[in-house]
Amino acid sequence: MVKPYLRDLRADADALLNQRGLWVVAGVEGGVAWPKVSQVVPFEGMDFILRPAGDELMATIAFNAGLYGLNVMQGQARILKLATAMSWGDGGSLAITSWVSGGHPFGLGDRRMRIVRDFMSGDDLPRPAEEEAWVALALFREGLASKNVFYAFLSFFKVIASIHRDGRRRGDWIRASLGFLDAEDAIKRRDELQAGVPDVADYLFDEGRNAIAHAEKAYFVNPDEPVDYERISLDIPVVRNLAEMAIEEQYKLLRRRTRYKTKGLDVVGFKEAVGPELWSLLLNRSPDVEGRNIELPDSVAVVARRDAQLHAYEGMRFGTIGVDEHGLRFLLTSPDEAVQFSLGLNLEKEELGFEPLEDMGLAREPESPEAIERAIKFLRFQFCILCNGRVELWDEKLNTLLGATAGYLPVNMMINPDGFNEQIAKLKARKAELTRG
Repeated sequence: MVKPYLRDLRADADALLNQRGLWVVAGVEGGVAWPKVSQVVPFEGMDFILRPAGDELMATIAFNAGLYGLNVMQGQARILKLATAMSWGDGGSLAITSWVSGGHPFGLGDRRMRIVRDFMSGDDLPRPAEEEAWVALALFREGLASKNVFYAFLSFFKVIASIHRDGRRRGDWIRASLGFLDAEDAIKRRDELQAGVPDVADYLFDEGRNAIAHAEKAYFVNPDEPVDYERISLDIPVVRNLAEMAIEEQYKLLRRRTRYKTKGLDVVGFKEAVGPELWSLLLNRSPDVEGRNIELPDSVAVVARRDAQLHAYEGMRFGTIGVDEHGLRFLLTSPDEAVQFSLGLNLEKEELGFEPLEDMGLAREPESPEAIERAIKFLRFQFCILCNGRVELWDEKLNTLLGATAGYLPVNMMINPDGFNEQIAKLKARKAELTRG
């Protein structure tokens, strides 16, 4: 069986879409960037297929519910949960606007998605264990996706209420959190409100949440009154920012904005292997590191990945662990000792470093078809990284990620795809000559 991190998610999508089953298909629209080519997104142990919009077709999520023993309604529930995860992970709106089901994954008419991307990795999808967290995320997605400003406001406020259920304590939390808003439009509106109302928390509850939900209150909004529409529209960034802060604080689900500012997210496996005590000793160049061990997997896969493209060396083994000016340096060798990689772990920046022209090597060997094939694989791996790819190290026993580099950014060099393709073509031609004898 193919390891989950080595799957070709585009080829798998094509194969799955040709299968009969009990398909549930959701038409979607919104601000989440959508892949330009059909691909699988694995989620909670099941395969969902994202299909791009066509000339007359909507972007869709297709799910073969029958493959997992589920009925149509259960399939719809799984798709909605994925949509909620995607909305949080991407930080954009995603609305399910229509459904269809049947033996084949039919398309849906009326193209609406406008924001596209080459590939969706799914790395940023939240996977909380608590059902309450999924409820909060679902309400947040509804708020983002709603085109009705009053419903959007209520959805965001319900996120806060689902987490801070006691009214008085909720008000205190809002007052304390207003000073930590980090969305530009929310900060601007907060400052305007603080200059004009005695208590912003009371205002959001009485003239926002209650005014929308209850027509019998002293304050209530009139959907046909432009002043009410404009006021609630201006207030939405504040409750949206508060809602996402409440989710992050309560359930430790990092927002997109937070992920970009947080160190170490791509080296969690290495941080666990090194441990906080040894990490600190190494960072401070303490002599107490002598004799300390780092528990690393017996076998790892080294993967070059750029969007859907991947190349892998499996069965790689750790060799000597060195120490340099930035932290640790790991040497990895293939089982046949033909390929070596060197990766640096920067302890201060908490990131993995790799230079594709310097930190990988291929042993010289007599010319043969097998040797040429190894050279082709080596060049493809290297070129993938040079084209803004990243290196990933996977524990082959546990199927868990030890660490990954950032996407490689070439400095003072030009990438020449034509030259690379020429080189590969020449190697293939030479291999064919040798094979013919």
